[in-house]
Amino acid sequence: MSHERITRDPTTMDCGSTEESIETAMTATAINVMQPDYFTAYRSLKLTRDAQGVLVAEFHSNSKPLTFTAQDHTDFVDAFYRIAQDRANKIVILTGTGGEFIPGIDFASFGNVADPDVWSQVHDEGVQILENLANIRVPMTRWTSLLSARPVQRPDRRLLSREAGWAQAKLL
Repeated sequence: MSHERITRDPTTMDCGSTEESIETAMTATAINVMQPDYFTAYRSLKLTRDAQGVLVAEFHSNSKPLTFTAQDHTDFVDAFYRIAQDRANKIVILTGTGGEFIPGIDFASFGNVADPDVWSQVHDEGVQILENLANIRVPMTRWTSLLSARPVQRPDRRLLSREAGWAQAKLL
């Protein structure tokens, strides 16, 4: 697996807004952490991980809320497989951009799903996406916005809270 080193200096970053402050804190925490090459492999998925292994997967379309396409459908099969296989991931947070989580779908991009070959691909990829998500064996949650201060309680009774720090997920 190839890696690249993040080399930003957090002392020189300008933090104008709260959202930029969160982004800066996440980036500063990731300093000197090796990032896998798959983090930059997907056009609609921004992947960042801090030194404690908290992976944030942000769905977007050119830094705007994601309009889900057939290409994303194909890409996410591989993305979730690689996330599941990466043992450096300790917590996975799925989030959207602009306070929205995949608000739209470009159905036309999938082609004629009445065609058995097209439908077969869509179906098989959908099954693979679900299987690969299920194989992510660490605490995982979805946040509409990283700015949300309300803790999230998962069905397995793990509590994730921005104030407590993502890496401080604990059993209640």
